[in-house]
Amino acid sequence: TVQSEGAIGGGTLAEAPVASVALRITGRPPEILAERLRSGSPAVIGRVVDGALLLDARSVFPEEDRLIVAALRRALAE
Repeated sequence: TVQSEGAIGGGTLAEAPVASVALRITGRPPEILAERLRSGSPAVIGRVVDGALLLDARSVFPEEDRLIVAALRRALAE
C-alpha cells in the first residue's frame, strides 16, 4: 500500500486534494492490467503512476473488499 492523493468533484472542485491509501501493483504491464479491470464485472478503475497500477481505496467500502480482490485475481490470471 502507498499514500495516495486524488481530487474530488469536477469543475471548480477538481483541484481539491483528498488524502487516501492505494494498493500499488507491479510486476505486470499496468496499462494491460488496468484495461482488464475496467472491462470486468464489476468494473474496477485504477490509474497508472510511475509504471505501476494504483487502486485507490477512497471509494471502496469494507464489504466490497472481496469483490475488488476477486476482480484483481481474475485480471491477473488472464
